[in-house]
This record gives sequence, structure tokens and C-alpha cells, in this order.
Amino acid sequence: MAVIFVYGTLKENGENHRYLEGQVFLGEAATESSYKLYQLDDYPGLVEAAAGGVAVAGELWEVDDFTLRRIDVLEGTKVGLYRRGLVRLLAPNEDIEAETYFYLRSVEGREELPGAFDVQPQKQDPHEILGAHRSAAHRPPSAKQISIEPKAETDEPAPLD
Repeated sequence: MAVIFVYGTLKENGENHRYLEGQVFLGEAATESSYKLYQLDDYPGLVEAAAGGVAVAGELWEVDDFTLRRIDVLEGTKVGLYRRGLVRLLAPNEDIEAETYFYLRSVEGREELPGAFDVQPQKQDPHEILGAHRSAAHRPPSAKQISIEPKAETDEPAPLD
């Protein structure tokens, strides 16, 4: 088991929060003022700051090894997008050994965030949206909804012996 600090789309209500399903939420946390947070596309990037850093708000999660490997893939650790490393946290979490994902590419021209990423609610699956607004009569039948009537018996007399 590992403890990770999440500060972006993995947070509760974030677009990628589903990756943490079944894992243990430990609580909200904040980093020391040693980092900068940047708006990338629709997700943030955390970088270590030599000077002028801010405390970054996020969440602590205890995750199993399988989930950690899945998140490593999501964060692009093998392709040099992010690297997973130890993060320094503020009290009361300063003694927790937690890792986070540090952005590795250039942040030149990117908007610096004031220490928190505004999580947008998860996007709902368009099929769920359609399903919620369509009555059962308008839905295509599923295999379980189709019933095959037995062949009706005919009025023809049975053959005589």
C-alpha cells in the first residue's frame, strides 16, 4: 500500500476520480509552500519551486499497488509527462510519507494557479443522459426484454392412424 497526494482530476468529483474507486480516503491535505501549480489543458501540473512556491491543496489516498500502477499509466510516468515522487506536507500530515505526481514538461506560458485546482464535476456518459430522458417504450429492446412466443397450435386436425 502507498499513500498518494492528489491535487487535480483524481480528487473527489474530478474527471479521473474513478481510478481511486475502492481505495481509502485519508483526508484533505496541503503541501508545504515549496511548489507551484499550473493550469495545463483541463488538468493541473505541480512543479517544485526554488522560490515563490505556494501551499497546494489536495487529498490523501491510501492505494494498493494495482491502483498505483494504473495511475502511473494515466499520469504518463513512462513517457515523461509526470514523475511520481515524495511530497512535503503541512501539519497535521507532515509525518505522512506521501507521493504525488510532478509535471516534467515546460510550464512556460501556462497560467500559475493560486494553490488549488478547481475540480469540474465528472462528465456524465452521454448514454446515461439519453437513458434518463427516454421512457422504456422508446428504448430499443435488450435481449432480456425480447420474448419469443411459442408457435401457436393450428386448428388442423391431427393425422389419423
